[in-house]
Amino acid sequence: MANMKTNLDFTIVVYQFGKVASQSIVSSLNGLGNIECFQSHFLGKEDFNKIINFIIDPRNNDYFSEHKEGQLIKNLRLLRRINTYRQNLCEEGKLIFISTSRDPIEWFRSVVSQNIAGHFPYFKEIAASNNFTFSDKNELIVKVLPHIFDQIYNALKLLKSIDSPDWLCISKEYKQIGIADKKELRHFLQFFKTFVSPHNWFRNHFEQFLGFSISDMREIGSHVYKKESGWCDTYLFRYEDLNVSFPLILNSIGIDSNIQLKTINVSEKKQFSEPIKQTFSDSPILAEIRATAKSSYTDFFGY
Repeated sequence: MANMKTNLDFTIVVYQFGKVASQSIVSSLNGLGNIECFQSHFLGKEDFNKIINFIIDPRNNDYFSEHKEGQLIKNLRLLRRINTYRQNLCEEGKLIFISTSRDPIEWFRSVVSQNIAGHFPYFKEIAASNNFTFSDKNELIVKVLPHIFDQIYNALKLLKSIDSPDWLCISKEYKQIGIADKKELRHFLQFFKTFVSPHNWFRNHFEQFLGFSISDMREIGSHVYKKESGWCDTYLFRYEDLNVSFPLILNSIGIDSNIQLKTINVSEKKQFSEPIKQTFSDSPILAEIRATAKSSYTDFFGY
């Protein structure tokens, strides 16, 4: 394939749902001469179709559509690369998948900080429909986020399970959630699906694509898991244990475990990260949300 390194020992795919130090891992491993490393959030054909449908829908925010467009092209090329291993057509080293989990509330805070520029139109609509006054974007965040937290909690109480959310129920009962109209409902559903995504990403993406359950993986350390599949090896660990678990994984693969991870794309350094962090910290409803949003994901990883 074009632009592929030669004489590789490993092709590594950091396959995860974002905001779990994936860019740091990829950049650090790509600094090693015998490794080519990539990252991805989605790799299945059905996922590609969903992304295409999102991109071509003019009702969706330009910020998110353009972001997904760039991801789509990269992931199509990556899937072709992966399939050379899956079909035994590649002799360039071994294919390794590395995935990681993260506390779902902390992950949600991080992803809101990452994408806040794309959320401002939605926040302004909420402010207008609820007569919230604000002098700048910092105050807009502080006023609107607690309101959305209340809506998330109300939506969670309607669901029988967060593992497989009943989106039709959410859509039918939007007034009960505290949503003003169908336009706000559309934006809320996108926001709520983001909140829910860590709880079902492994089932909907990881397990579907790789063909096995995370419960099938062998524990090689505390919350560190491995699965050998013939065409690839797969590792899984918790973001919170990065400093301990990642060297253990590198050692298992056969890579120098003393490499220093680069610091890249840190949410705390993003504009507006402080008011977001403070609002998450000050919100009493988040404790109720955490207690209500229990799933097979939180059970498995201990969140």
